[in-house]
Amino acid sequence: ETAEDEEYTTTIGNVKSISQKNYLILKLGEPSGKTTEFILLSNFDNAFLLTDKVLKTEDKVEISSYEVNLYDAKTNKFTTQNIISDLKKI
Repeated sequence: ETAEDEEYTTTIGNVKSISQKNYLILKLGEPSGKTTEFILLSNFDNAFLLTDKVLKTEDKVEISSYEVNLYDAKTNKFTTQNIISDLKKI
């Protein structure tokens, strides 16, 4: 499956945290109260908002993303992850 086959969704919310593991992970608090994790996996025009630490906790953002099933070697399972394809500070 290629990125062109993916279904993109847009989510608006406030940055809860940005952490670095193997990748940059942004936790987003949605208006519904749900918290969703998004992974920065590839470069795009506004990726610098994360890579250059421009975004701060509680900043309001709009994230375009798509889902992929990634293999988690620790749990021996495929898990669905949200991959950021675009990001805007609102």
